[in-house]
Amino acid sequence: MMALVGILLTAASAVLGLVTVMLTAELLAARKPSSEIGPVESDERPGTVILVPAHDEEHQIAATLDGLVGQLGRRDQILVVADNCTDATADVARTHGAVVIERHDPARRGKGYALQFGFDHLAKAPPDIVIVLDADCRVASGSIERLARSAESSRRPVQAVNLMDAGPDAGLGQKLSAFAFLIKNQVRPLGLRRLGLPCPLTGTGMALPWPVLHDAKLDGGNIVEDMKLGLDLALAGHRAMLEDRALIVSDFPESEDARMGQRRRWEHGHLSTIASATPPLLAAAIRRGRPLLLGVAVDLAIPPLSLLMVLLAIVCLAAAILASLGGTPFPVIIMALSIGAATVALIVAWSRFGRRTLSGRELLSSPIYALRKLPIYLDFFRRRQRDWVRTERGNENARR
Repeated sequence: MMALVGILLTAASAVLGLVTVMLTAELLAARKPSSEIGPVESDERPGTVILVPAHDEEHQIAATLDGLVGQLGRRDQILVVADNCTDATADVARTHGAVVIERHDPARRGKGYALQFGFDHLAKAPPDIVIVLDADCRVASGSIERLARSAESSRRPVQAVNLMDAGPDAGLGQKLSAFAFLIKNQVRPLGLRRLGLPCPLTGTGMALPWPVLHDAKLDGGNIVEDMKLGLDLALAGHRAMLEDRALIVSDFPESEDARMGQRRRWEHGHLSTIASATPPLLAAAIRRGRPLLLGVAVDLAIPPLSLLMVLLAIVCLAAAILASLGGTPFPVIIMALSIGAATVALIVAWSRFGRRTLSGRELLSSPIYALRKLPIYLDFFRRRQRDWVRTERGNENARR
């Protein structure tokens, strides 16, 4: 029995050790963005459609569209897909300068379906570049220009830096969430770029050259359709790249219940994609002899930070107990090294990128935050969220 436990712990420590090495390499390789984000001046750019899927966003979408107007070029257009809306989203969008198409199919709800509806509409007169934006985000000046030009010159999918704003009066939980978001959507992609690996797509602020969309396979029912789209494009040979001078910022919902629902959808979707997509990616990397796909697979296999640290601690404790009973010491050695490496890398990443988001004292509270998220991960096995659910913002009246 002890031998079997030793084999299982060795296998678990090997997998966790591998993903920790990948995470550590990404965090340590990351460097500050190449230049300050700001307005740009340029000549004529490729014809660009900004595609905005929206479901019941009448109180948020006006601010988003107003922030885009000053960034539009002569050949640009904003296309809003009012998807299964029961409010005045379509009318508000038209009032604020967007072309609007409406989709009504209550049996098939989700961002993936809305995006596919928009792509099908654009196929009648394809633009050069399609930029996908959420209906409730803020776009930094110059970001549309940089995304469009990067997609045109590279002929690859391009992802903007996509961050969450905790706000000046945010509690510790929101600040830690904002820091985790910064690690996932800015620091790690910067590290991946220096390592020569593709950047994952995050759903908003992604620019796609029209020819690339021929290989896009949107899973309308997938609750993290952006992650799945990026993986499908990588398999088709379209490696996404980061445009670190383009910035998209979103706000957390105001209510705790809405934040927990949003977090649950993200985490469950992330874990489902790890389970379903990592094996095919590994198989394709080996079969095709493509090291880049292997890197994409290992990066994908990195679980959410909180879960990773909890798993490292659990396996380390179990391995230490086994070693004290005369079992193999290798798992505990691997886990101890992994915990040390991940901790050092996170501190370095915080020092370089996260000081404005999180104080050092607040960073020390992150283990408590990780433990508070355990029910979300346990629910993945008991009551996994499989359907897309709109996040209730709770601050709709404030944004009118």
